[in-house]
Amino acid sequence: MRISTTILALLLISSGLWAASVADYGAIPDDDTDDTAAFAQAFEAGVKDLYVPPGTYIVGELALPDNTYVHGGGAATVLRLAEGAAYVLQMGNHTSVARLRVDGADAATDDWAKGLIRLPSVNDVSLTNLVIENYQGSAISTDHAEYVTIRDCRMQNLACAVMIVFSQRIQVVNNTVLDCSRHGIQFWGNWKFERKECSDLLIQGNYCHDAGGGAIWGCGAVRVVANDNIVVNCTDVGIDFEWCDDSVICGNTVIGAETAGISLFFSCKNIAITGNTVVIRHRDYGKLTGIWLTPTNREQFKDDYGHRNVTIVGNTIRGEGPRKVGITIGAESRDIVIAYNSLKNADISDNSERPPSAQTLDLLKQVTVVPAPTEWQFATDPDDQGVGEQWFAEQFDDGQWATIRAGDGLGYESQGFADYTGYCWYRARLDVPQTADKQHVYLYFSTVDEQVWVYINSEVAFEHTAQSTGLGVDSIWDLPFAEPVEQLLRVGQSNLIAVRVHNKVGRGGITRPVYLLASDRALSLDQMTSLVKAFRNRAEEPEAP
Repeated sequence: MRISTTILALLLISSGLWAASVADYGAIPDDDTDDTAAFAQAFEAGVKDLYVPPGTYIVGELALPDNTYVHGGGAATVLRLAEGAAYVLQMGNHTSVARLRVDGADAATDDWAKGLIRLPSVNDVSLTNLVIENYQGSAISTDHAEYVTIRDCRMQNLACAVMIVFSQRIQVVNNTVLDCSRHGIQFWGNWKFERKECSDLLIQGNYCHDAGGGAIWGCGAVRVVANDNIVVNCTDVGIDFEWCDDSVICGNTVIGAETAGISLFFSCKNIAITGNTVVIRHRDYGKLTGIWLTPTNREQFKDDYGHRNVTIVGNTIRGEGPRKVGITIGAESRDIVIAYNSLKNADISDNSERPPSAQTLDLLKQVTVVPAPTEWQFATDPDDQGVGEQWFAEQFDDGQWATIRAGDGLGYESQGFADYTGYCWYRARLDVPQTADKQHVYLYFSTVDEQVWVYINSEVAFEHTAQSTGLGVDSIWDLPFAEPVEQLLRVGQSNLIAVRVHNKVGRGGITRPVYLLASDRALSLDQMTSLVKAFRNRAEEPEAP
């Protein structure tokens, strides 16, 4: 019995041994005809291996049945989003798409996190050798998906390249990400800081250039590995993990991130940051930090306990222009290891809660530490009239000012002055004991957000500003600072401390404690930071029964 060629072709197609062409179902690659129905007809006919010849096809909201493979002739095969459609492809289980160009036709979307290619609650999906471009949403979005591979794709001119939501076992490998307005590769597994719903993510070997705010950014995940990626230029952080556990950031190169090359936000724990290279390019804006472990932010997340068990080892950080802060460790972080890093034209600012060394404890016995009051008089100064009206003077009456707390991690915005930006003033009396009558006396601020001018007993003492430090305004808001003030203090008496602050964004004001340190020997800023920590730890120790 002889079998006709047509019957044989149909048998091979239906068995998955031979690819069908979408042209056989009426698709016309003319960049004019809507070909959605032709693709749908092929899927309804049971085609599991669909070939899309070179040309441009107008399609929209195609649902790939399970166990389907769609592939084309590379960048010459274009699927362009149909007018009015929200996406091009929605993947099924055990599906693959390869060697296509997907064009979003510069369409806007109400939800930038939704992709041109969508993976809702599916598993075992492969997206390889794709070009995805020109869309005001994401290129690829997963939602409760698992076992997904996104490999060797080029994604450009988008809001976001890859958006991973509540998904597990996702690999994003060897992709090129260009010109994203929001983020490059993003994962999101957070639900009101209660759960971590992303896990087992591999983000490896990707090249991200001008990839929005966070080139590789995510929140609420466990077991994330970001390694061997290259990030060039972003408007916030190169690689940013927030509320993540048991993860690794290693072997990456980040150049030109405006805030930080690598950062941890919101209570990360068990994180290794190793073997990375960060170049801090000089600008007149941005925090411009190499590796940044942020301080706690209980205004946004009330249970933020700081970072725990973080290793920062073997990284290379280089600052361009004026000296930069290569590694910044925010207050209340614990069990932080910083070792064998190479820093050029960059310093370390470590405010972590390390146990004091024996040397620090010995030095503390020789130093008088006087904490400033926790409550200060406070007033906003929207017209910047305080200097001219001498709000810093002892005779100035601040009785009508508000009373707010300073030093517990909260700024003025959480104490009745929400959304205020501009100048403001703090005033408090500091009783200086006779034991502070020493050769070197310093006024130490843990952090103030952002620029600061300090007055003591009606006299100008010092400032901590962009001009005085050579750093941008965004770089100084979480740095400790101190200056000698022995010439202005009245030992054994009450002294007026007035602080003028300028804040342009964020919490604003004196956010961490202020101390007076008096010593017979000169102290470095690092020594003062260690002494303050030791003093605070000793003060917080429970009394012996």
